[in-house]
Amino acid sequence: MSIAYVKQAKPKEIDPTRAGHHIPLHQVYVGVAATATMHEIKAGAKQEDVQKFRSDCKNFLIESILQIKQKFDLEVEIHDIVSCIAPGNAAARVPPSLVQIIQKLPYLNEILDTAKLDLEWRTCF
Repeated sequence: MSIAYVKQAKPKEIDPTRAGHHIPLHQVYVGVAATATMHEIKAGAKQEDVQKFRSDCKNFLIESILQIKQKFDLEVEIHDIVSCIAPGNAAARVPPSLVQIIQKLPYLNEILDTAKLDLEWRTCF
């Protein structure tokens, strides 16, 4: 799917079956090992075989997303809580302090020094 669409849509609302938001088949990422293999066999393989392989990879990804959405509730609060680790949020230090997150996840107090964690968060970068 296009990055622009995924960034603007809420995870629960993304429909991986909507072909209008799919990237071109030749841009579908099939993984490091498969990409290396594709480069090796492209010269000898028929173009339709390569396209079929890429299409199968895309269909696998679509089915994976559909199953993940069935098994996990993407609306639960934990997703909002951990949104601070998204690269853009972390770089901008959003939220400016982790105190509220630590309060919602009290078990963190048992496994790490939460005061030090918050201090590092606020003073990093």
